[in-house]
Amino acid sequence: GFVEEDFVDCIFDEDYPDLVPAPPAPPLGLYMGEASYVKWEGKSKTVLSPRPKKNWDKGFNDKAVLQRVQEWEEELHHLMAEAWIEQGVDNNEDGRLTAERVWTENVLEPWSIKAQEQLLKYRQWKLEQQVALEASEALSHLSSSSLNALDKEVPQIFEAVLYYLRKADASGAWPSTTPKRQLVMVSTNAESGEKASASLSMAHMKARGNNYNDNDRSSAYEFCQGQGGASGSFSVGGFPRRQQPKANELFPELARAAFELEIAL
Repeated sequence: GFVEEDFVDCIFDEDYPDLVPAPPAPPLGLYMGEASYVKWEGKSKTVLSPRPKKNWDKGFNDKAVLQRVQEWEEELHHLMAEAWIEQGVDNNEDGRLTAERVWTENVLEPWSIKAQEQLLKYRQWKLEQQVALEASEALSHLSSSSLNALDKEVPQIFEAVLYYLRKADASGAWPSTTPKRQLVMVSTNAESGEKASASLSMAHMKARGNNYNDNDRSSAYEFCQGQGGASGSFSVGGFPRRQQPKANELFPELARAAFELEIAL
């Protein structure tokens, strides 16, 4: 093959931050084999995907329909075969279809070179994730005495920013967050004892269920961490010849401390 099996993991790994394109499909000779409408069939008590089924009387399940579907599939296969052989067969021993060879050489092979590069990056990322996980597990097994031995002093260079961040949080004035913004501020971590979401997509769906109106801005403290709440965002900084972030006025000491930390670093 042109790619290795774990490329499938690379494409569908929700935790992987990079976008990886799937292999391009040939422009001919393909069709969707079947479609499933189980939910709607159950609601309507009707067979929507042609097949023998005696549970319901309505739908595409009588012999005449099934026979016509079979004939149509045979006709479709015939037309697909004609499309593949229209350009002929290579004049060599393997008898390769010309259309297949041209598509493979011009489309699939160039794509596979980039895909292999992306796969190598993905494998390196997976290795780094595993190392980080092992380190985290090692820390979690530290005894209380070992933890007590750790230096709890905050490095002086970070003290001011950390102090004003905690002050901003304790004030209850952490800026509100728009509903649309909340939908991208989710995580799969659960710190409140609830079971963690299986994926970011599930956490996103849960955040969409938050009870607010689309035009409202909700408090950053209103919903749980990982559900689009307790995670309101704001910016501090200086933008020449542009409108300045509102949080500069809300947390002026934090803005100043952040710049001083940046200079120091």
